[in-house]
Amino acid sequence: MDDKDFGLDYRVDNAYLEVLINDLPIVDPGFDIGTSAAMESNIDFKHFLYDGKNNIKFITRKVDNEKEAVLKLSFKTWDEGDFYMPFEVSSNGFVITFDYEDGSCSLDSNSDSIKVESRGCHVKTIENGYLLDIKFDLDYTGFYESKYISEAILINDSDLIKSKLVDEYKKIFSFYKDRDWDALEEYLSPMLNKQAEDTGWSKKEIFKSLYGKYLVDNEFSLSNFDLSDTYIYITGDNKLFSIVENPFRLVNEKTTEFTMPIFYFWLDKSGEIRIKQ
Repeated sequence: MDDKDFGLDYRVDNAYLEVLINDLPIVDPGFDIGTSAAMESNIDFKHFLYDGKNNIKFITRKVDNEKEAVLKLSFKTWDEGDFYMPFEVSSNGFVITFDYEDGSCSLDSNSDSIKVESRGCHVKTIENGYLLDIKFDLDYTGFYESKYISEAILINDSDLIKSKLVDEYKKIFSFYKDRDWDALEEYLSPMLNKQAEDTGWSKKEIFKSLYGKYLVDNEFSLSNFDLSDTYIYITGDNKLFSIVENPFRLVNEKTTEFTMPIFYFWLDKSGEIRIKQ
């Protein structure tokens, strides 16, 4: 899949929008990518996808019930480096339009390699809004297949993983506290190896870009480890889990910029915790 990108165009106005790909939030859980203001943009999430079956979910609601709201989305693929106008879909994806007045979702699909399941866009009313669920198959080869899909134990009780998860975050915290580049890189190897395979970058380059800069930049300081405002987050497929908000953050004292790296884990059949590839 080196020559293809896969992603989403979205247009929102007077609407709140969250997106989950294969039950994994594209951004931190609870952080909306849509706003009450009119917005049109796109997201590339090739590395969230798998050969065969996939799903994409949207959580949405009106912001001001007295005004008209707009939500239009398209999932599509394009040749890497090529430019496609928003919502330009011929045989490369599907377009979704949601009507907030009657809670209906229309879907237009015309692709031999991106096949939407027969029920199309399934709408479920939830508290304060709607959940749109689209299941589709990708008839491409070359996507990375994560072990957790077939090997993870289903998690239905957060108490089962709570202490294990806290221990893992404490371990990661210690790497940042000690500024131990090598230990953190080794710990994240399953994730880094996956990204290296997907992108063609070296493992070292990816680590330096995403994590290493916070270890070598002395302007970033580490907060205390604090679990008081956190909770266990389990994804919709009951296989991946994390702590939200992260119990620590890295703060730039000059600019007040900060990062709270988020990590997902799964349990293997022996009950051992594994970081998501």
